[in-house]
Amino acid sequence: MKIAFTSIFDINNPNSISGVLYYISHYLNKKGLDVIHIDNLDRQLYKILKFKSFYHALKKKKYLRMRDPVFIKQINKQIEKQIGISKPDIILSQGSLEVSMLKCKQPIVIWCDGNFADLIDKHPHYLNLSEKTIHDSLMLEQMAYDNASLFIFPSDWAAQSTIKNYNVNPSKVHVVQYGANIECEYSKEEIEKVIKSRPRDVIKILFSGVDWYYKGGDILIEAAKIIIDKGFKVELNIVGCEPKLDSDILKFTKVHGFLSKSIILEKELIQQLYLDSHFFVLPTRYETYGISFCEANAYGIPAIGTNTGGVPSIIKDNLNGFLIESPAPQFIAEKIIYLFSNYDEYIMLALSSYNEYKKRLNWDVACDKVIKLIMANKFNKNINFVK
Repeated sequence: MKIAFTSIFDINNPNSISGVLYYISHYLNKKGLDVIHIDNLDRQLYKILKFKSFYHALKKKKYLRMRDPVFIKQINKQIEKQIGISKPDIILSQGSLEVSMLKCKQPIVIWCDGNFADLIDKHPHYLNLSEKTIHDSLMLEQMAYDNASLFIFPSDWAAQSTIKNYNVNPSKVHVVQYGANIECEYSKEEIEKVIKSRPRDVIKILFSGVDWYYKGGDILIEAAKIIIDKGFKVELNIVGCEPKLDSDILKFTKVHGFLSKSIILEKELIQQLYLDSHFFVLPTRYETYGISFCEANAYGIPAIGTNTGGVPSIIKDNLNGFLIESPAPQFIAEKIIYLFSNYDEYIMLALSSYNEYKKRLNWDVACDKVIKLIMANKFNKNINFVK
């Protein structure tokens, strides 16, 4: 089966869309599918539309050129042309905009992490939007859903939100979790050795996020202070951003900044930080999914995250970590202190976290499920997965 995988962005770039594009393509190819990339599209019109941003800025509103119908029409025309050349059996899109105005005979499948309606005034990139951007975005997304025959989301939240906010057939909506963006697989025996080799004299906590405040870095700092006040030694490793921290906080914190998986040394450092850490904590204020939680579990690290957006579809209490109601530094501190003080229970939770990764939070399992859904959709069969 030939699949045309389409995106405005570069699918081969492991940093695009948090690596989701790259890993979906990689694992679908691994499954024997002929995956054709229609990506990295010409965005010249995007630059020209900059004047609209200035106009709306005068009104103190944010205008998203990426969601302008004129721009999207041009993008869809480029995709149509490539479809005519490659003649695929299925169109797979990681976003809705790429297929909102698409005219083709092939079935269209959308596999994305959320919908625009639920991002408005919640996600930091979607605050204070202009009325035109909101109107156009909702219109384009509904057009995409009208165009597609199958909708796949990585979380129950995204699936139910789409059914609530748009005119879609619920029977066409399915949930398949995204996987961890890692290439180095460890066996259960290897992970067990890693877990048991972690230090007992210092609690190593890992944080990974580009936006310090949005990802709840300040909340984690408060939790770390509480742990230290209780007499424990803490090492907090921060990846993805470079927050301005007071000197007293820097005493227990290491700031690594943005690390690229495309650079071998930085990729190896990311891997080592995961292997060495006891806990992965991301008290995010809003999250459509959270692939970093899956990655933490892949290394046998319990994940602590906020009960928001798609996070509850990843983290299951006492199975692979804990959900918190943000802000909750005291709760975070108490959980970490208890598990570190009862290390046998920590080991059990860490191993269980790895098991959850192997069972449902990896791309191999995800792509198997998506292929089954695509085939069932093609032949009009119903399929349901046990959660």
